[in-house]
Amino acid sequence: MIGDTEAPSCMHLLRSLIRPRPMQVEVRTGVPVTLVIAGEQHPVVCITDMWLVEDECWRQPVRRQYFSLQTGDGLLYTIYYDCVADRWYALDA
Repeated sequence: MIGDTEAPSCMHLLRSLIRPRPMQVEVRTGVPVTLVIAGEQHPVVCITDMWLVEDECWRQPVRRQYFSLQTGDGLLYTIYYDCVADRWYALDA
């Protein structure tokens, strides 16, 4: 059975579950070595994964280098470098 097809759409209320936020990252040879969070430095001790996403979207090209990593104080992050915008971002759940 199909419900009321004339009900107002709620599509404008949808948002991404994961929102990127700008992140300050210190890099050595293209790899993150320190995250700066609220003015405090958090050295990266382990990169558990990294991958590249490239797409020629019809609006604008997308090229991002992602890193899953752990800092010395045990924080786990997934961050990415937006190669097009030349900026770093962290993903928050």
